[in-house]
Amino acid sequence: KNSVLIPFKDDDGKHYMYYGGWKHCNIVQLSDDLLSLVPFDDGETFKEVTPDKYVEGPFVFKRNDIYYFMWSEEDQITVLPMPLVILLSVHLSE
Repeated sequence: KNSVLIPFKDDDGKHYMYYGGWKHCNIVQLSDDLLSLVPFDDGETFKEVTPDKYVEGPFVFKRNDIYYFMWSEEDQITVLPMPLVILLSVHLSE
């Protein structure tokens, strides 16, 4: 069951959606009209980006060229400043 859906528009105009609950978090790329999914370059429709201790509530924003990925962790809020590319590459290589 996915309880939280968070859209994010990157500087290049691409739209993404982070979603997840029950200790799983995924990212998908959205079409320009936000009505359908666009596969990633490797053909996959979604990527799992679940951090350790993740519970729910993903949220992403960008400030000063740094992407921040936040989530709920055991009734706490965790902030992880990390370029999105690095976050994705860790999970894409698994």
